[in-house]
Amino acid sequence: MTVTKEMVQAGLENGAIDGDGHSIVAPEYFIERGFDSKDIQKLEMTHQSGSGKHQIYEHGDMFTGSPVTELKGVYCLDFHYWVASQVGIEYPQAYGRGTQARHIVASLRKWIENDG
Repeated sequence: MTVTKEMVQAGLENGAIDGDGHSIVAPEYFIERGFDSKDIQKLEMTHQSGSGKHQIYEHGDMFTGSPVTELKGVYCLDFHYWVASQVGIEYPQAYGRGTQARHIVASLRKWIENDG
């Protein structure tokens, strides 16, 4: 499936494209928001937990969630990278995951405003 300007606009409005560069979510999150299941399933993988800030928590964060050794799902930053590649936009590079995702969102918004 081709990602269209309308899909990106809807993704910005429904929270699928939100600048989150940290979360791991079930593929259904993106599928329910209009993205093709075959494409999203390709982004799903098993993520391994690490120590400190690399610990993965299920159903929340370090204050509300339960630590897990691994979690299967779609990494939101990978989703943002994927959308950007599908529409062929360029975006500034950043070191932080959240900053990188927000740069992609800003570039997607600019792409839409400039009539994609």
